[in-house]
Amino acid sequence: MVYAHILRGVYYEFLADKEFNKGQRWEKGSNAWAIAPKNTKNGNALLLSNPHLPWSDNYASYKFFEAHYNLNGENIYGVTLIGFPIISIAFNDHLGWTHTVNTLDNTDLYELTLKDGKYLLDGEYLDFKIETKIIKSKQEDGTIKTDTLLRKVSKHGVVISEKGNKALALRFPYMENPPHILQQWYDMGKATNFNEFETALKQNAIGLFNVIYADKTGNIFYSFLGNIPDKKGEWKDWSNTVSGDKSDLIWDSYHPYSALPKLLNPKSGWLQNANEGPYTSTIPQEIDYEAYDKDISINNMGFRPQQSASLLLNKKELTLEDIINLKHSTKSSLYERLKDDFEALRLINKDSLTTVALDVLKNWNGEFNADSKGAVLFVNLIFSLDNQNLFKEPWSAKKPLTTPDGLKSPATVLATLKGVAQGMLKKLGTLEIPYGAVFRIKVGEHEIPANGSFGNLGVFRTLAFSKGKDGKYYAFHGDGYVCAAEFGDEIKAKVILGYGNASQPGNKHIGDQLELFAKKELRDAWIKKKDIEANLEEREIIK
Repeated sequence: MVYAHILRGVYYEFLADKEFNKGQRWEKGSNAWAIAPKNTKNGNALLLSNPHLPWSDNYASYKFFEAHYNLNGENIYGVTLIGFPIISIAFNDHLGWTHTVNTLDNTDLYELTLKDGKYLLDGEYLDFKIETKIIKSKQEDGTIKTDTLLRKVSKHGVVISEKGNKALALRFPYMENPPHILQQWYDMGKATNFNEFETALKQNAIGLFNVIYADKTGNIFYSFLGNIPDKKGEWKDWSNTVSGDKSDLIWDSYHPYSALPKLLNPKSGWLQNANEGPYTSTIPQEIDYEAYDKDISINNMGFRPQQSASLLLNKKELTLEDIINLKHSTKSSLYERLKDDFEALRLINKDSLTTVALDVLKNWNGEFNADSKGAVLFVNLIFSLDNQNLFKEPWSAKKPLTTPDGLKSPATVLATLKGVAQGMLKKLGTLEIPYGAVFRIKVGEHEIPANGSFGNLGVFRTLAFSKGKDGKYYAFHGDGYVCAAEFGDEIKAKVILGYGNASQPGNKHIGDQLELFAKKELRDAWIKKKDIEANLEEREIIK
């Protein structure tokens, strides 16, 4: 049952779910940094782990819990998802790694043509394979309910819907006999040096994820991993539903580890990923897009990855405290990109209210702190615009940190800004309401004004919000776990799990770390036995 839960988590929650929910308002994401000794004050490598997943109990399968194992005297400390028996983002006494969700495309929906209960493939109509599945579920009264599910399977995959003479079939990696995910994570956690760690990575058993790595000998490393199909055509050709009429589009082999993008010890002395493709893991780029098959990944860099890279660019003498401070930056790179455009709008603006709104945006510093004025106006403006068609110049790999740029339709932005300003005055009475008065974080009995905002605004301190019954917006996704680690003679780490390291209703630790979250602070990770015993709350011996 445990392994079935893990397979469901990886192959459904992280992979197949992308096909079902392409329009959702949040994305599974993360931030990650690795800093080489040449860029640090103490000459030690630094690692930032910062996965972004839902906070809400409605998405319990995505919530982390923090754990520390001591296995025959060897420490491993980090987080994993509820129900997983092994730590998946971690550091041990020698090295550490973190994951971000990567841009692989290894789940596809095929549109099948139906006739007389059969499906068309290569000019012939074939019978579906009918499978019987027994599903047992525990009821509230403790009894076990048994249901029988009949499942249609084509050569493409499992049929998930039918309408008229069409059906959709889902294909995902290793639909039968998946590789041993737990073994790879276990071996990663046991590794004591880079060679042992990379040997574990070469199993390539985990269905997805980037890996960002650092160790005590000063290595830093990036790897683009996962069960990545060897497909016909390019990545972009598979972004929509695929025709199921021809068998040459049914992929059945995978790119080996050796063929996937990776980078050890970049010249820049730093690595980052914020859910963009592998080719901008450092700037200037050292992974050549042209050197890899075009079905592996898109080459892109949104505003959050741009902010991530910008925070590290040309930084020297970094300390663990510097990394923590930089990580908590709430500045929007999208705002920085638009500042000159907002000033240019004044030249064509003739409306007094819009002038006031432009003044508010000019006086704002682009940060999303609890007391920031102008941030609410900016959020409302951006989410009222068509962001896919906002800029005149598209993103370019040749100018990764300065594109896209230039408003495509200044008149549209002006008209939208006026409408947003009118709406805010009617609803809130001001254009300068403090950000934290509208955007909140509430976990259990704890509530604080928010700092941080949506990743697509180019904010590294990432939170996504949904509207509450009171009209305010409450965080439900984003900066949950943060770990900053320094790999010296002894590992030093500071951590936080924003929503608290508890999931049982009524537990006193639900939300008890929000005060630290509000202050943008982390707590010491207790690794040594003496520190653990000095802060022990309860001891349980399992026999």
